[in-house]
Amino acid sequence: MAFCPHCGTGVGDADTLCRSCGQTLQSTAKKGTGVPLVVWLVAGAGCVVVGIAVLGILAAIFIPNFLDALHKAKEKRTVADLRQNSAVLLSYAVDHEVFPEVGSIDDLATVIAAAGLPEVATLDGWKRPYRYECWREEGSGPGCTSFRLASAGRDGVFEHDSLADYEGEEFDPIDYDRDVVTGDGGFIQFPARKRPAEAGPGP
Repeated sequence: MAFCPHCGTGVGDADTLCRSCGQTLQSTAKKGTGVPLVVWLVAGAGCVVVGIAVLGILAAIFIPNFLDALHKAKEKRTVADLRQNSAVLLSYAVDHEVFPEVGSIDDLATVIAAAGLPEVATLDGWKRPYRYECWREEGSGPGCTSFRLASAGRDGVFEHDSLADYEGEEFDPIDYDRDVVTGDGGFIQFPARKRPAEAGPGP
């Protein structure tokens, strides 16, 4: 039951005038109850801003870590492929006394398959073709007596025009743009097992 704000007499819900004092009654509807629309809009906008900020922080933390893990996996797969391909080439050389004298990784794969040896991987972890070169060392017999097999790394750009120009070198394992090169049964240029900062003091 509602009451007159002027005299306190009980009034009906439909009354507009107090029957006791004759004063006009304010609407008995629950005026002002509930939250105004503008408050909801401001609160909603605040939540959106906070949500975007949180997502931005999470993205800044997790995206670089995800990308690093992705490239690390591609680098490891590339190293494993090159090790396996090198072993297959050495097996070929045992049987033929020379390495296949071809100019591309696809031609190499064809020759290896024809020799009945395990197939060689043709694409590195970044889905780019491996590069194969072979040559005859001075003073040796005919045919290729040395070879190099390489990946250009993440950037797809080789550091030297000829694979014969690479010298033995380890590099920081997170430097994914560096070329990974194997040849004649061992790695020529390759990622170190640990980063320089993690390797500890030298001998």
